[in-house]
This record gives sequence, structure tokens and C-alpha cells, in this order.
Amino acid sequence: MQEERLQHMETKVDRVESDLSRLEVTIARGFAEAKDDRRQIQDQIRQLAEGHASVRAEIQRGFERLHDVIDRRIQPLEDKVSRLPSR
Repeated sequence: MQEERLQHMETKVDRVESDLSRLEVTIARGFAEAKDDRRQIQDQIRQLAEGHASVRAEIQRGFERLHDVIDRRIQPLEDKVSRLPSR
């Protein structure tokens, strides 16, 4: 009877050890996946930041070109207005 109990307890201990081993593997996989996910998110953030910087630079160049065009058109008008006789 005691031998059966002992064997039953050993079986339960073996099951618990097996469950713990599976749990450790599951946790390790979870951490590995989380680490991979973190790397992917960091890469995406880096790409967004680079894209943002290039968009800002392009916007800046666009405004510079716009100011150049406006200056080229306004300057002749200002010259003509300054030559008009004053009243």
C-alpha cells in the first residue's frame, strides 16, 4: 500500500517536473518572440524616423524653391512700382 502511494507520488512528481519543463520552454519561446518583436518594432521606428527626416528635408527644399520663385516674380514688380511717379 505504501509502495503504491510512493509510486503514485513519484508519478505526480514526474508529471509536475514535465509540466515545469514544458512551461520553461514556453516561457523561453515567449521571451525570444518578444525580443524579436521588439527588434522589429525598433526597426520600424527607425524607418519611420528616417522617412520623417527625409520628408522634412523635402518640404524645406520645396519652401526654399517656392521663396525663390516668389522673389523672382516680386522683384520686377517692386522695381516697377518704385519707378512710378509719386502723387
